[in-house]
Amino acid sequence: FFLFDRLMRPGVVSVAPMFKVTDRYFRYLMRLISKNSELYTEMYVDKTLIHTTKPLEEVIGGFKGEQGTVLQLAGNKPE
Repeated sequence: FFLFDRLMRPGVVSVAPMFKVTDRYFRYLMRLISKNSELYTEMYVDKTLIHTTKPLEEVIGGFKGEQGTVLQLAGNKPE
């Protein structure tokens, strides 16, 4: 379901994912602009995250203490 009311809160900056733009550095910049932000990662394929040997933080990127980031997953086998 879609939580439209949650996205339309006054004073909240929401930034949609953009390929090759919304990386960890962009999200860091947006958090400097507004502490009250809801940011989205780029789309990640579920199998990439399952089969990688790297820590999740290294794969998706991020900074220590980063919170309020929505991880987007793509996949084609819901089971």
